[in-house]
Amino acid sequence: MTLLLTEIYWSDNLLNGFIVFAADRRISKPNGDYLGERKKIFEVQYLQAGIGYFGLAYVPKKGSAEPEPMSDWLLRFIRKNSLLTNMELCANELANNLNSDVPPEWRNKYPSGFHLAGYNSAGIPEFWYIRNVGDDRITITGSYQHREDFINRDARALGYDGHNPYSIKPFFGQIYRNGDIRAHAAAWETIDKGFVDLLKEPQFKKVDTILDYEKWVAFKMKVIAYFYKKYCKISIIGTRIDKFSIVPKTNPVSSIAATASTSIGMIENASSSTTNSMPTSASSRQKT
Repeated sequence: MTLLLTEIYWSDNLLNGFIVFAADRRISKPNGDYLGERKKIFEVQYLQAGIGYFGLAYVPKKGSAEPEPMSDWLLRFIRKNSLLTNMELCANELANNLNSDVPPEWRNKYPSGFHLAGYNSAGIPEFWYIRNVGDDRITITGSYQHREDFINRDARALGYDGHNPYSIKPFFGQIYRNGDIRAHAAAWETIDKGFVDLLKEPQFKKVDTILDYEKWVAFKMKVIAYFYKKYCKISIIGTRIDKFSIVPKTNPVSSIAATASTSIGMIENASSSTTNSMPTSASSRQKT
């Protein structure tokens, strides 16, 4: 089981902000037994983006009886597609490659998906969701499809008119998550609400930079993973956490400066505004 997280934040407009990716490394068998550790999130520097996966952890390897880890397959995909010029092309190519390399019997049995998020050439954040599972979190479609959820849906729900980066609700965030729904719904937002007030007190370290916020995200994941280790009969979330952030190249200095003094407020806002790409759920996207 996975904890896969992509968070998009902005200050007074969409050109000033940052995106955070985070995920644990645990790979489990279908019954939850430990299988190993693999990275699940990767930077795509030529697109000013990041990508992460959940669900299917192995892909058949041509010419070999043994499948290869999805992490190796995904890294090879990233490296061989460096001429792609935008995230839409990347999402389309990723879906096509998956439909080619993952056999139909696997695509019809195992839920699988990817987060692709970053900044487009105009400095506006995008979030692409590539998956073989429907929005009901139950129906496996049998083929990988892709769509953009932030600009086309979630940002518009917050006032974005599709043109003016200042038209969106300011100092806010959008969170996309996959993994164990119990960890997301019961624990994630509770940790935010329980500790944010303490972070405001003078005796505690402030979340003042983007790096600080990356560490805050990793801290929450480690708390959840430790809880699962101690109290869950099957420890399905690992404690080694990977994370990285992306800032728009169009305005990186003001992006960092703008978020430095407002990070606590955005944590509070985002914890109460989390949505996903599945309209049947009010709080988070999950692995089926």
